[in-house]
Amino acid sequence: MNPYLLNPAAAGLDGSLDVFLLNRQQWTEVQGSPKLSFLSIDGSTANKKVGLGFKLWNDADNIFNRTAFYGTYAYHLNFNDDQQLSMALSVGMTNVHIAFDNLSGGYHSDPLVLSQNETRTKPDATVGINYRLKKLVLGVVGYQLMNAKYDYYDPVNNNDMNYQLISHFLMQASYSFEVLPGKLTVAPDVIARTVLGLPLQFETGINMKYHDLIWSSAGYRPNSCVYLNLGGKILQNLTLSGAYEYNLGNFGSFTGPSWEIAIGYRFERNHQSVNQPVYQDNKIMDNLNRNMQQQSENIDKLVYENQLLEEKIKDNGQKIAGLKEEIERFKQEASFNKAEIQQLKAFRQRNEAKVEDTITAFTGETEMIVKDTVEKSLFPPGSRFNVIVGAYKTIKTAKNGQQILLREFGLSTSVIKNPESSFYFIATRQFENYSNVKTEYNRLKKLDVEQVINGEIWVYEKKK
Repeated sequence: MNPYLLNPAAAGLDGSLDVFLLNRQQWTEVQGSPKLSFLSIDGSTANKKVGLGFKLWNDADNIFNRTAFYGTYAYHLNFNDDQQLSMALSVGMTNVHIAFDNLSGGYHSDPLVLSQNETRTKPDATVGINYRLKKLVLGVVGYQLMNAKYDYYDPVNNNDMNYQLISHFLMQASYSFEVLPGKLTVAPDVIARTVLGLPLQFETGINMKYHDLIWSSAGYRPNSCVYLNLGGKILQNLTLSGAYEYNLGNFGSFTGPSWEIAIGYRFERNHQSVNQPVYQDNKIMDNLNRNMQQQSENIDKLVYENQLLEEKIKDNGQKIAGLKEEIERFKQEASFNKAEIQQLKAFRQRNEAKVEDTITAFTGETEMIVKDTVEKSLFPPGSRFNVIVGAYKTIKTAKNGQQILLREFGLSTSVIKNPESSFYFIATRQFENYSNVKTEYNRLKKLDVEQVINGEIWVYEKKK
């Protein structure tokens, strides 16, 4: 919800001016448990290359109370639309107050205790780097880099004591997926934290956002807690978010849960010229913003669908080229030599029924009589006919031809063989009358199946 809280390199990253207030109550069943109040403001300059930010927070842990403020300068370097590098430096002051008079016990009359109710203020610095490559975001942050040391003096025992801020480091990686393009985004992330001298602490989580109106996250910190966050827009630019942590193990049995609540407001950058009207009616502005958001979502959806279509066209182009090469190889493998061509030609002369020989040059009843007579002579009753779509020397080659016809034209066929011939013929289903034979013959001609078969289409007559 507020990436600037975690990494100063996020200051001004979204181009708007954001203000956030946060309150966190940790280990609610422990007396004197940590309490954090946080205010942040961040935005960018007109060219969006420079981000500026301000943080003010107070962290109270029992008798320790720290108040700090930081100013942030971030620079955003855009290599292209898909790649961006952000670097930031936060410099500020941290005030540490130790309230010894809040200790439980009979120490209130001890002059040493009373003398220690003092404050110390030291400079501090935080450095952050954020890198984005398309949907992948990587971040590295170093906190309390000055390792400020706060000295206190015991005038009674003439002793020195100190309180020191140790450097902390954080690494974060996340990747966004559009589950529902333009609507639902899911981003799993991994965070690793460490303090100098201590092992890494890992955290895994998943973040979900719907229409930039509602968001939620859930995560797990090993040997620490599980947490759930839920937030959304309650007005046009006003957001509210809450988080709940349930502590695990023996530690969690007596500490109680932790929770936090955050409220934010976004001031959108005004792109209007001085001559444009300023709309005062909030309802009109809300409608305009909703329409713009819907148009933006539609554009994103169209871009996404166009990318898918381009990838599909590219894949199909590659597949088509591969299939054409396969068909050419098949036709070369299935080609006949001169002797085989003569054998096939002789077989066809003995067994072919000529569809093209039908006479239609007459009119009226004469045409019908002549046409019927020719058809009966060419297609005598009782004969059976197959439309042949390829002749091959081996059954294996014929089977390959069947697969190509099925794939390219959705054409179901069978393989037949006449004992008088050494050829294997691919044929469509069997017919017994001229009308059906001619319909099938013309259909196959229209499909242009001859571009993939060995030979040409002809009608085989299986005589009685």
